[in-house]
Amino acid sequence: MSDVKGRASIDQMIALNGFLKLDPQLLSGKFSASFTFKTAQKRWEEIANSLNAMPGAVKDWKKWRKTFQDNRTKTKTKKSAILAAQRSTGKNTPIVPLTTLENDTLELINSTSVEGHTGCLVSNVSFLFDIDDEATSPQEYIEDSTRVLTPVIIEKPIDDSVDNDFITSPPLFPLQNSPLNDSCTQKIEGSNGNNKTIKHAFKPKKSCAARRLIQGNESTEKLVDLGERKLLLKKRYNRDKLLILKDKNIILQEKNIILQRIAVSLERLL
Repeated sequence: MSDVKGRASIDQMIALNGFLKLDPQLLSGKFSASFTFKTAQKRWEEIANSLNAMPGAVKDWKKWRKTFQDNRTKTKTKKSAILAAQRSTGKNTPIVPLTTLENDTLELINSTSVEGHTGCLVSNVSFLFDIDDEATSPQEYIEDSTRVLTPVIIEKPIDDSVDNDFITSPPLFPLQNSPLNDSCTQKIEGSNGNNKTIKHAFKPKKSCAARRLIQGNESTEKLVDLGERKLLLKKRYNRDKLLILKDKNIILQEKNIILQRIAVSLERLL
């Protein structure tokens, strides 16, 4: 019986739930050595025959099984949504109550899949902060841990032997022969008056555009070199070919002369 006639009535759906309440193996849908697929099919066929005898829809056993599965999924989804709304508003959310059929179907659904694990307790979480005993207030603790940077001017005595009129500032750009082109020298004044000289060598860095330009020039030079070689080879080939054609022409001329001499000799003989 593959055709579906009519819509399942409430009495048929409640009777379907009643059949499954009496058959836990068929309700679970788990097969074993004693409960095979053929056994389940036979029981579903018996249930379908009983339901088709009632006023309402007429379906085969597969359609009745699908009807029960859809009804169970719909009921579980609706009940879960109701519980979620109640938890979020403290059970003050206006809800649409379950129907008689849905309450009857709810008895066939595991409560854990709808309500979750209600027996689990949430552990308390506490935070411990280690605060220094010497800090009497948050403001003092922040001020003690904050470093204030102030500029310091170090005066260096000027040698009297150097004429101040000839003291000039270093040029903004280093000269061509200046050592600043190769390295940068930095002097640091120590607390004990000693001068420390640190040299930082700077290597010129090429940008990506410069590298691409260099690579493009190299590729162009290679192509030009290949083109020149190709022209040279073609020139040699044409020269050798011309020499061969000249030799071939000379041979043909000599052959014609010989043939003419033979023809003259034959005419004389005749």
